Amino acid sequence: MEEQAKRNPLPDVLRGFATILVIWGHCIQEGNGKAYTDGMLYFSDPVYKFIYSFHMPLFALIAGYFAYKSLARVNLKEWGAARTVKYFAGKLLIYIIPIFAFSVFDYIRTYAAYVIKYGGVTVWDMIILFFQMFFANAWFLWGIALSFTCAFLIHLIFKDNVLICLAGVLAMFLIPDTAGILFLGSFHACKFIAAFYLAAYAFAGICKSPRVENMLNRILQREALSCLIAGLLFALLLIFYRDNVFVYVSGQCIFGGNVLHLAILYAYRFVVGTTGSLFFLLLFKLLMDKTGCSFTLLRKVGTNSLGMYMIQGYVIILGFNRLTDNLSYSLIRTFLEAVIVTAICYLLTALIARVPYLRKIVGK
Repeated sequence: MEEQAKRNPLPDVLRGFATILVIWGHCIQEGNGKAYTDGMLYFSDPVYKFIYSFHMPLFALIAGYFAYKSLARVNLKEWGAARTVKYFAGKLLIYIIPIFAFSVFDYIRTYAAYVIKYGGVTVWDMIILFFQMFFANAWFLWGIALSFTCAFLIHLIFKDNVLICLAGVLAMFLIPDTAGILFLGSFHACKFIAAFYLAAYAFAGICKSPRVENMLNRILQREALSCLIAGLLFALLLIFYRDNVFVYVSGQCIFGGNVLHLAILYAYRFVVGTTGSLFFLLLFKLLMDKTGCSFTLLRKVGTNSLGMYMIQGYVIILGFNRLTDNLSYSLIRTFLEAVIVTAICYLLTALIARVPYLRKIVGK
């Protein structure tokens, strides 16, 4: 209880806020009619651009920053190989178990049903299909798992050397998108997440310096002004956000086309994601400090964000998507849909978490 009381609520509030944005973004993508979705018209939607400019970077920055604090206690000499490997495996399983469980559900729902109805698929084909689905499912969790693996190796081998961390960030823009063959078409997105994660990991290491800590304290003492500057800069940068800025469109390797053009594009995308995340971090901190508001609902969503992330796609695709196939664009309707989906996902996550043998599939 004492440990929970000392827990900083801000990261959970930010995770909750980002989770709701994830759901709203998917509702915009899938809830404005089949023609809208099939034509990928959401890439031109200003609200969709706003959400996707920073919501996944925000998740990754929070995860990377706290990974540094978590890995700081890992000492190979003191712990020994067995305990260190157990720690690493335990962290990875937080992400792998949900991916595997929901991949099984997906497999039963799609491929197994197809085989039963049409036949003609061998056992080997079924195994291959399952593993393809397993590695393609929940790309964001794969991205966090990849990022943590990189941070873990940097900690063990290079003792959290900041330059090595920054080299890791740069590597995420240089490694070919096709290098991660296991992740099928999602490796570029995994690298996108890893760049922010490792940048935050490096930043956490830099913050140990008294000079940097004093500078940050001075900034936070003027949090209203800092928030205003970050917000204005974020708004200014968003003006130039175009369809080709999305990682799903332009990838994450500067050697995938005109090197200079892609380098500028990726640098812009990284700065937008970081600035947007910083603005909302400062905004929520300011509101919590000045008003005393605890954002309880956002905190509850934030502590259940992994399970809700895994469930929301099924609620939208299997439920609301079918109801909205013939409807036209409506931002208000998709927002209301996002509120309903958020509530459903929260309740389902809470219910699953109460079952001892199932709670790990929602990250508990």
